[in-house]
Amino acid sequence: MFLISKKYILFTILLFVMILASCSHDKYSDLIDRAETLIDVDNNPGEALSLLHKICFDSILSEKNKARYGYLYARGMHKTWQKMDSDLFIKQSVDYYRSKGDSPELMKSLFYYSNYLYENGLNEAAVRTLMKSRNLAIKFNDDYWRAKTAELMGDILCGNHNNHEAIKFNKESAKYYSKAGREDNARYSYLDLSINYGNIFDYERCFELIDSIKSIAEVENDSSLLGYCFYTEYRFKFKNKEYEKAKNNLDKYFAMNKYINATAGDSAYKSWLCVLNDDYDSAKIILSKLIPEKYDNSTKAIIYFANRDLNRKLGNYQKALCYSDSIMIYSDKDTRVASSQLLVATQRDYLDEGLKSAEIKNIKQRSLLLFVVAVALLVVTFTVLFYQYRLKVRRLENERKVNDIMIVFNNLVNRNHELEQTVKSQEEALGDVDSQIKVADDLRAKMELLYRNQWELLNSLCYDYFEKKDSDKFRDYMFNKIEEELQKFKEQLNNSQIIESIDKYLDGLASRFMEQCDFLSDMEQRFALLIFAGFSPRAICLFMGFKQKNFYAKKRLILSKIEESNVADRDLFLRFLE
Repeated sequence: MFLISKKYILFTILLFVMILASCSHDKYSDLIDRAETLIDVDNNPGEALSLLHKICFDSILSEKNKARYGYLYARGMHKTWQKMDSDLFIKQSVDYYRSKGDSPELMKSLFYYSNYLYENGLNEAAVRTLMKSRNLAIKFNDDYWRAKTAELMGDILCGNHNNHEAIKFNKESAKYYSKAGREDNARYSYLDLSINYGNIFDYERCFELIDSIKSIAEVENDSSLLGYCFYTEYRFKFKNKEYEKAKNNLDKYFAMNKYINATAGDSAYKSWLCVLNDDYDSAKIILSKLIPEKYDNSTKAIIYFANRDLNRKLGNYQKALCYSDSIMIYSDKDTRVASSQLLVATQRDYLDEGLKSAEIKNIKQRSLLLFVVAVALLVVTFTVLFYQYRLKVRRLENERKVNDIMIVFNNLVNRNHELEQTVKSQEEALGDVDSQIKVADDLRAKMELLYRNQWELLNSLCYDYFEKKDSDKFRDYMFNKIEEELQKFKEQLNNSQIIESIDKYLDGLASRFMEQCDFLSDMEQRFALLIFAGFSPRAICLFMGFKQKNFYAKKRLILSKIEESNVADRDLFLRFLE
């Protein structure tokens, strides 16, 4: 009893654990679905991230859900402008989707993974990963994601001072954002393009693009876009030594603090402009709040430039010299060039690998295509020759059949011509209506007799054939010839010819018989039609292929079937058969 209770308890515990695991799995799946809805539908990535933080990643049982979690987490961080500290989640997504083959999910995961690599300074790996994502966007003909990959590639190249290459991707990004119907994103891509024009000192194109985007932002009252325009313009006005215009744009930029968050770099530029405009007190106040060690290298360099110029103007040359040394540390051009060249080499290496792979694939496809074409040509050639042979054989058969038909047709035409001449001579002899009626009745009887006796010659030949076929050898040739002619006539004779002839000269007798006497077999109908046509018993036996002694038995059988029927023209049929 104790053992049974112990097993029951153990079973209950296992069942409870399984139910909990099932519920946990379903719960995580629902939470991930909800997070996806928050990002895609509600456009609320912040809340989606809060929801994802509630999920223990290691407790997710499904590999697919882990991949979805990693992708949504990276996407949420990207949309909220946060930097990922680890690639644990997004790498899980990339590995899972890569194992399933090329897909839109793999394309998107590769994009966010490359963004993580770029943010963490792994530029070479970022370029390789991003090129794979871009190729998938091209493969799937996805304009929006092609624009996004081009945009990120432009940012990476720009950040590594390869502005000429970055310009190509800025243009591609703007073009495909427009094709995807995302004009708002396209405008930011054009501003990125203006930045790269400014970086190569093409200020005319730079300011022209900024002015055009600024005018659109003002018309549509797009504060974020307008603030980005002021931000971009003040920096390149400064580089172009238009300090007054740079200060005006920077003041407008700071005035939009409701819509933008100014950075320490912006404050550093403001202090530098104050120095250049001889406002030393304002410059000191701003610089006192900026501690270089807290910021990135580019911001440090600006702070050091401002401090150097300030100390020069105040006569503190020793301090100015120290700041100059610091500037050299954070603005080493050789390092920038090397970094730029290395990045381009990475990009080109990836493209070379793709070209080699594509070339190998093309060679295989060409070989397969040539093989298929060769097989197809052989099949087509054989088919053409076969059908030519079949057509030739069929043409010869048709010619033979046409010759046979023409012989029969000519015979019938001659006989019909004789009948028509007889009818014409009889009609011309009629003088008045009474005599015409009487003559017509006599003529019909004569036509019936004439039609039924038209085979007299054939009947006589058949009679002679049966009577004299066993005579002396002197007559063999003649009888063989007759037998040959009879056989030809037998082969040429068919039901349609008999029916047409009987209908023409015996007032549609054959058609009525075929229609009303469908209870007779095909052999019995043909037997009766030959009698209607006036063929002799021996001729009918020859044509039907049975012995003469069976003729009358078959005839009596047909007569009895018609007598027992209730067809409309029964008596007429019996008269012609008797």
